[in-house]
Amino acid sequence: MYSLRDYGEMIADGERLGAYTKAIAGVVRPGDTVLEIGCGPGVLALLACQAGARKVYAVDSQEIVHFARELAAANGFAERMEFIQSDSRRLQLLSRCHSLGHSRRASHFRSCHCLN
Repeated sequence: MYSLRDYGEMIADGERLGAYTKAIAGVVRPGDTVLEIGCGPGVLALLACQAGARKVYAVDSQEIVHFARELAAANGFAERMEFIQSDSRRLQLLSRCHSLGHSRRASHFRSCHCLN
């Protein structure tokens, strides 16, 4: 589990954030549905909205998901994002989506099928 300090350090890392922005812009197309697992403050979910995602599901098991919701509203994306506080292993969505995953050491962006 990351602390607010950890999230702040990741967001303040311009090289990392630039790489995420470029990678998401290269994968997400206008109208896509995106799933971010372990969204933390929802930065990658916001980048997916900026890239044109029609719908973004942002999932985190921790309370930070509430902050992510406020951040989305402050940036004008609340209508296109759904925040879910849940264990992602129990998550069931009924739509095809791109998944965004990340950690301090690695990132991956791939297509997935999110069906129950």
